[in-house]
Amino acid sequence: MKLQARSLRVRLLSISLQVLAAGTLLTGILFFINAHHEIDELFDAQLVQMADMLADIEPGSLARHEQDDARQSYHEYERKIGFALFNRDGKLIHHSSTLLLETLPDDCNGFRNMRIDGRSWRMFCHRHPTRGEAIVAWQSHHIRNELAGQIVGAILLPVLIGLPFLALLIWWSSGRVLQPLTQLSRQIAQRTPKDLSPITSRDIPAEIEPIVATLNQLLHRVDEALGNERRFTADAAHELRTPLAALRIQLEVAQAQQGTTSVAALGKALHAVDRAISLVDALLQLARLDDMDTIELQATDVAPIIDAAVAEHGQQALHRRIQLQSNCPSQHTLAVRPELLRILLRNLLDNALKYTPDGGKVCISCNANELAVIDNGPGIEPEQRRLLQQRFARGRDVTVAGHGLGLSIVARICELHKAQLELNWAEPQHGLKVRIVFPRTAIVRPD
Repeated sequence: MKLQARSLRVRLLSISLQVLAAGTLLTGILFFINAHHEIDELFDAQLVQMADMLADIEPGSLARHEQDDARQSYHEYERKIGFALFNRDGKLIHHSSTLLLETLPDDCNGFRNMRIDGRSWRMFCHRHPTRGEAIVAWQSHHIRNELAGQIVGAILLPVLIGLPFLALLIWWSSGRVLQPLTQLSRQIAQRTPKDLSPITSRDIPAEIEPIVATLNQLLHRVDEALGNERRFTADAAHELRTPLAALRIQLEVAQAQQGTTSVAALGKALHAVDRAISLVDALLQLARLDDMDTIELQATDVAPIIDAAVAEHGQQALHRRIQLQSNCPSQHTLAVRPELLRILLRNLLDNALKYTPDGGKVCISCNANELAVIDNGPGIEPEQRRLLQQRFARGRDVTVAGHGLGLSIVARICELHKAQLELNWAEPQHGLKVRIVFPRTAIVRPD
């Protein structure tokens, strides 16, 4: 049973036990006061009866009775209860085994509380109306307090013994009460980041309904905001691509007809347009990928797709004397989305060729459910690898042109395929190895 400091269940248990403890303490105090009062009434009546009984006895017989002060006590309370009989002149005639008073108190009439030798006593003093003898009966307050405490203890002890069982009962019942909240939490936790539909549950308590309603309003606003963002990205990319393509055509025509200086300037302009077109294409790819929640996989021989990607980048590699090769078998079948695999390879090879120095090497390898692109460029420091999978993120001290979207596109495609993306050193502290591990279920065995 795991306890959490901010758990509603723990708080409910704590508050319930605190209220119960405070109530038990208050009840015990009230019980003690009431029981003490009733005991006082009972014992005061007994003191009166003792005095009346002694007053009816012939004083001469008591005077002739031999007093034994040294006899054995037969009960622990015997030393806490006693009496004394005085004649008309205040002389002690007879007393109990415990003598508390040797002289008659002043104003011997009714009840009084006295403190003798550090102990509190309850006394009753009575004079015979005709003979004048005085009878004093006393009792220790300790008896009354002890008896009241025993009565309260007998009442509260079962409650204290039952507290652990009551705590377990409160814990169990609070768990039942909070079960709809737990189910609601699980329902939200099981949702994908793309699922922004309203939360529905028939067992939501009335106290939680305002929170759920507010959360549904928030989900609706977030869904609208994300939808607007996706539509804006797609629309902006479409709107930008057409005039950029037209501008590129016009620049090519102008470049073919101008002199050396103009040709160089137009070449730079064409390069800038190409970068803009590349950015627009990446934004379009991301917009399409973001609209996908799940994808339908199909058994695909990835070897032709890899060969096509190598051929597509062959001219660029040849121009910079980069050795670009594939070490994949002639037939390697995986359950993938072919068009997404093409985009993934295109982005990985674009990055590898950009950062690999002239005369370097880029290699694609396949093994079972793994695909890797390896280069001998500068590589990526471990602390930057997760950051560079975010959109528009660029590494430190990067001079190569780019838009910072390539790895984020690769990461999104891996997410859709439920594949694992790993960035490692190709060699110790040098080069980059991008390793993609597809699920074991993606392996398709040949018939």
